[in-house]
Amino acid sequence: MSSRAAQTARDPLPTERSALNFELHEGENVVGRDWSARIRIDSPSISRHHARITISGNEATIEDLGSRNGTSVRGRRVRQITPLAAGDTILFGTIAGTFHVLDNPPSTESAPN
Repeated sequence: MSSRAAQTARDPLPTERSALNFELHEGENVVGRDWSARIRIDSPSISRHHARITISGNEATIEDLGSRNGTSVRGRRVRQITPLAAGDTILFGTIAGTFHVLDNPPSTESAPN
């Protein structure tokens, strides 16, 4: 994979303005309140298994997993698997996030002599 994906979540409530950053890995990344979720967000508006972000090569998709408060991308409710693009705004219940694509950091390995 030539790039890494990251998702930044921000609770829109005025009392919680800090951003959380999560690195997404190749394959399935479940977002939810459950301890088994790769992206764990402890908020009452988040279901235990809220959504799934799938990274496959340079493509990313999101799907809602039947969450109570829904998932939206670019202001539209996610009702089926939806492609993600850099800069997309994602809403998990009341938790807002932004999807970012990051370049891989340069290798620290030395070249063979």
